[in-house]
Amino acid sequence: MEITIRSEKPEDAASIREMIKRTLNRPDEARLVDTLRNSGNITCSCVIINNSTKAVVAYAAVSPLNANINGSDATGGRITPLLVDSTCQGQGLGSKLIATITEMCDQANLPFIMVMGNPNLYSKFDFAPAATYNLKATGDMGDSFLLRKGPGFQQPTETTTAYCTSDFELLDHSRQYDMLIKQFDALRDTTKNIVSRMSTLAALLHNSMAYNSWTGFYLYQDDELIVGPFQGPVACLKLKKDTGVCWHALNSGESTVVGNVHDFPGHIACDASSCSEVVVPCYDKDGRIYAVLDIDSYEYNAYNQDDAAGLEKLVKLLVED
Repeated sequence: MEITIRSEKPEDAASIREMIKRTLNRPDEARLVDTLRNSGNITCSCVIINNSTKAVVAYAAVSPLNANINGSDATGGRITPLLVDSTCQGQGLGSKLIATITEMCDQANLPFIMVMGNPNLYSKFDFAPAATYNLKATGDMGDSFLLRKGPGFQQPTETTTAYCTSDFELLDHSRQYDMLIKQFDALRDTTKNIVSRMSTLAALLHNSMAYNSWTGFYLYQDDELIVGPFQGPVACLKLKKDTGVCWHALNSGESTVVGNVHDFPGHIACDASSCSEVVVPCYDKDGRIYAVLDIDSYEYNAYNQDDAAGLEKLVKLLVED
């Protein structure tokens, strides 16, 4: 495969987005890159282009990493993501990508760059455990960062924390629910009518969560699941008994997260474009299930257990005084 390695251009954005989602099989990192780019928090980035297809087959980006080192402010960089398309791995593109992005960081005079990855691979490019240099970082990577010294690097005399941009909070699904709970708690306080509360919660979630294609409730009445308040395209009015994700969550009494609904036995495709789903049982004050909250997405692996836990807290507010 003949390739071109160069800096990212604006017209690469769509191809980068699709490559990231295809390779990681989840949308979060692609959304993060778009957010970093839009907020001006990409210091430098590079792509590898397949000359035949003109598609992006590898990508690396660096965002700011700020620390106060020995009393002086210093801005280094965090490499994320650094990805090779799943169809092009094993061809040495990863090493070419690391060599290019580290050179770009040196040209930008970054005093240090940090990354999370295979130490055996990154050691070839002068990366070592960040703790060796008395540096650690916040967020999803914790103390597992590797560090490469850049121009003018000064080692901290004591353990120092480097801070990522707040854009990385997008990777932590749990963070959004504190605000959603506060919002819904204030909204529901105006009425005890359960239909009004369910309608409001469906609207709040549908317009606040990043990946929802359908957000709503199926009501459990007379041993049936029938559609209740919802947001999104027209849905199945009634779900075939003991079939699909909603019935599974009702019968088990537990929240169910499905990364790929097409692999779920008996999945009911009210919308053929749906790819992932989370369903949360709704309990009344006597501990009986009266409905399920059902959320679908056109993205694979859009939800995780943090979403399930946050949604469980929200549906409890439906029946609280």
